[in-house]
Amino acid sequence: MIKRAKFPRFTAAALGLSLAISSMAMATAASTPARAQAKNADASSWVKNCRKTKEGTDCITAVNIIVTKPNKQRLAGVAVLSREKAKTDIVLIVLPLGSQLQSGYTLKIDKNEPIKGNFSVCLRDGCHSQIEKSAELIKEMKKGKELNLIFINYKRQKINVSVPLGGFTKTYKSKVAIKK
Repeated sequence: MIKRAKFPRFTAAALGLSLAISSMAMATAASTPARAQAKNADASSWVKNCRKTKEGTDCITAVNIIVTKPNKQRLAGVAVLSREKAKTDIVLIVLPLGSQLQSGYTLKIDKNEPIKGNFSVCLRDGCHSQIEKSAELIKEMKKGKELNLIFINYKRQKINVSVPLGGFTKTYKSKVAIKK
């Protein structure tokens, strides 16, 4: 059973890492035409960044799906936060402002059981949520081809964002330079 983490577990460090990787992934996406990024996400779409903290090493593996607008606005972001001394990883989800908060969202990998999620907080970069990893969820992400995020926007339209999982496993397992 996959459990959703409560808001207090969403630490400032996790939020900071989420925002940092969001900026890094947005910079990567800025070098690629937005249309190609949204339609042709592949192994190079996933990025990993690690940094030393007082508690050890924190790594985040993330991807952003960018809509085809001149400002390259993020439609969705998915990240896995791995902490050296933590027993579990945390899956972070960012969906756009204007998402109906009371409806939450649904995460579905391929034909596996859907996971219902709720938002923890909305900030300038979008509405954030987190799901504590169970071995089951990470296995699904590693084996899966596609992760779908389904939510309702402010116009009451159902939105389905498809996030390709190709390249996730390789990036998640990769060794990267640790920033201080």
